[in-house]
Amino acid sequence: MNPRCQLPHPTHEEQIPDIRQLPLKDRRALNSGPTVKVFDGDAYIMQLPRKLFLAATTNSLLIGDGADIRLPPDTGPEAILTIGCYLLALTTSHKPFKLRCKQDVEADLRILKAARLLHLESYVAHIHSWYWWKLRNRPIDATDVQVVLKVALESDDPFVRLVGDKIAALIRDGTADEIGKLKAYVDGQPYLKSIVAREDRRYNAIMESQAQKAKRIARRDARTARGAQLESVDDEGYVSGSVERKAKGECIESVENAQKSNAKWERKRQEETALSKSLQEKMRLGKKVAVLTRAEARRYERMKGKRCPYKISG
Repeated sequence: MNPRCQLPHPTHEEQIPDIRQLPLKDRRALNSGPTVKVFDGDAYIMQLPRKLFLAATTNSLLIGDGADIRLPPDTGPEAILTIGCYLLALTTSHKPFKLRCKQDVEADLRILKAARLLHLESYVAHIHSWYWWKLRNRPIDATDVQVVLKVALESDDPFVRLVGDKIAALIRDGTADEIGKLKAYVDGQPYLKSIVAREDRRYNAIMESQAQKAKRIARRDARTARGAQLESVDDEGYVSGSVERKAKGECIESVENAQKSNAKWERKRQEETALSKSLQEKMRLGKKVAVLTRAEARRYERMKGKRCPYKISG
């Protein structure tokens, strides 16, 4: 039997949250001993010191009883090498450093994918945060969408869900610059269309759940008020006038509060829709003619993720 297979897995207490927290001496010690081979499907990519990988990963069971780590095909050799070489570099660097972005969407998303598969997410968290912010706040780009769909592990990949949710919101609220072209683009991509539809259903389910919750709260408050009224009945079966009025008042107040809350959110939604429409109309006039209100300028900055280039009134 291969002696490497007889090495015990570290217990939870022995695992290290982040090897970058270790002093250089301890990090150097990780770069020795038996190794594990990393495969992209059936293709051999590289080998890593077993101690180093087990110290860095949050899932030591990836190695199993053998000395191989087999990742799904098309994970990406470059991405695997980037992650592996980064871990090796940490064992010799006097000062721990962050892994640099490739400044290429597909390359960086593949690195994130490889890190998730190897359970090394903490070492690429800054790259994940950057692309999450970019895809969430900047205008939708068809090229980025295609890359996300191409690289994704599955339809429930976080970036796929983010893109699907954003496109669904743009179509639902009518806030896209060219809503017709966006709809046509989605309709021409069956896989993307299914994801957008799924995220739209999730949004509607959340809204319905919130509405039902508000109704349950109103009913609960009404029952509480009625219970207080019944408890105030005296031995002769009469209800004190002041207590009765108080119970009725509490019941009416709870219903009114629920109605006010629903009206508030509906009013806010209508205001957001009206603001988006007025912004779209002014944007069509061009930067030389259009003058935006401060609310419209803030809306523009939230949509585009950059400073508003239009004139602002007031």
